[in-house]
Amino acid sequence: MMGEALIPLSLKYIPTELLVLVVTYLPKNNLPYVAIACSFLNEIVKNESNWRIRCDLTHKSDLRLNKQTTWLQTYRHNDHVPVDIPTLQLALTSISPNSTIIVDATNLPPQFCSDITIEKVATVRVFPSTSTITIMSPADAQSSSSSPSSHKNKPIIRVVAGAKLTLNNCRLLHSSSGSDIWRGNCAVYVNKGEVTMNDCAIMSRTGRGLINVSGGVVTLKTCTVHDCAATGVYVGDAESSCNFQLCNIVRCGRGGGDIPHGHSGVYVETGKGSVVNSFIGDNALTGVTVVRGGQVVLKDCDIVSNGAEAVTIEDIDRGTAAMLENNCMQNNGQVPDVSPETFDDSSRRFDCKGLRGPSLLRKIAEGLEATTEPEGIDHDAAEELVLLSPLGVAA
Repeated sequence: MMGEALIPLSLKYIPTELLVLVVTYLPKNNLPYVAIACSFLNEIVKNESNWRIRCDLTHKSDLRLNKQTTWLQTYRHNDHVPVDIPTLQLALTSISPNSTIIVDATNLPPQFCSDITIEKVATVRVFPSTSTITIMSPADAQSSSSSPSSHKNKPIIRVVAGAKLTLNNCRLLHSSSGSDIWRGNCAVYVNKGEVTMNDCAIMSRTGRGLINVSGGVVTLKTCTVHDCAATGVYVGDAESSCNFQLCNIVRCGRGGGDIPHGHSGVYVETGKGSVVNSFIGDNALTGVTVVRGGQVVLKDCDIVSNGAEAVTIEDIDRGTAAMLENNCMQNNGQVPDVSPETFDDSSRRFDCKGLRGPSLLRKIAEGLEATTEPEGIDHDAAEELVLLSPLGVAA
C-alpha cells in the first residue's frame, strides 16, 4: 500500500529454482561472499543445478567424467577463457592435471604467450569448434633490436617430460630474437613430452615451426606448418617421433630474423617420422631430409616445388632409411627427386592432389591469410579483456 513501509521478503519464500538461477548470473569470484552470508545461501551456492547451468554456459558439460563426479567438481577442474581466467597465458600457467581449457573464440583478441612450460596433461579446445584462435609471441619479442633477453630464443609453448598437450583449432604466430633454432627459437618445443595438434597452423618468423627432441612424441592432423624462417619440423634423437596426416608444410627455410636462407620442410635426425597424405612444397631446401640413422615413412604425399631434392637420405651406413609409397614428386629444384636415387623405390603418382585440410588451413598454406599481427591491437587491453557473459563477468 502507498506510503506504508515495505517489509523485506525472506529469501526462504523465493523458490529455490529461481534463487539458483539468480546466483548463476553472479560472477564466480563473488560466490564465496554469498556463501558465507548465511547457511541458506551457502546451500544455494552449492546446489548442483547452479553448477550444471554454469557448465552448460561454458561448454564444460561433456567434460564430466562420470556420475560420481559432481558438476561443481567438473566446473572447478576445467577453465574457461575468458569467463574463469581472462587470458590463455594465465590459464596454461595455472592448469590442473588432466583438465581442459575451453576458449571462447567469439570476439576474443589474439592471445599473447611466451615460453609457457606445460608439465601436466591438458587440452585446449576452442568454441565454436569451427572457429580458430590466434596465439602470438608478445610484441616486444618480435624485434631483434627491441626484444629483451627474457624473450631471446623462446618458444610460445614448451612441453616437457611427463606432460601431454592437445591443441585444437589454434593458430600459432611465433617470433623471438636470437638464432638458437636447436633449443628454443621455435613456435612449439617438445622435450620428452607429447603433443597432439588438430586443425592448427604453425608459423615462426625467426626460427623453426616445431622442434621435437629427447624422446618426444608429436602427432599433427590436418595442420599447416608454414612460412618458418628455418625448418618447418625438426625431429631429433633416437626415441623421438613425429606423425603427420593430412598436413601442409610449405614455404619454410627462407630465412628471417637472425636465420639465413636454406632449410628443409621436414628434417629427421636420428628420430622417426611418418608423413601420410600430406603436402610438402615450396620449401627453400629439400622437402624432407633424413640423416644420422633417422627413419621416415612417406606415403600418398605430394612433395613438389622445393628448392632442392624432394627427399634427401644421408648416412645410410648408420641405418638411415626411408620408405616411399605412392608419392607425387614434381618440379623440385634438383633432379633426381630422391638422393641417393637407389632409395627411390616408390610407386610414383603423377597427379598432385594439392593442399590438404580445412579451407582456412588451405588458405593459410596458399598465403591468402594474413601472417602478421592484425592492425590496431592494444596489447594491454587484449591481455586484460574479459567479455560480458551470462555468468555475470563484466568487461
